[in-house]
Amino acid sequence: MNTQQQITPLTVGVESAYRSLGIGRTAFYALVRAGEIRLIKLGKRSLVPCAELERLVADRLNAGSTVARAVAK
Repeated sequence: MNTQQQITPLTVGVESAYRSLGIGRTAFYALVRAGEIRLIKLGKRSLVPCAELERLVADRLNAGSTVARAVAK
């Protein structure tokens, strides 16, 4: 009987974050500088809350929906 529970990470490293978005490191840090993605520091590590990545994608999808509706008119 396996009693271990799977833990969903709250944060990921920078490399995992930009790879999961499908963008490069330079584009990722441009989003950070623009305030579109917030990082947290734990010790020397910069970590990205998974909620930040989900929010960014949702915001971009919603913005895209607005553009798609405008083009359809």
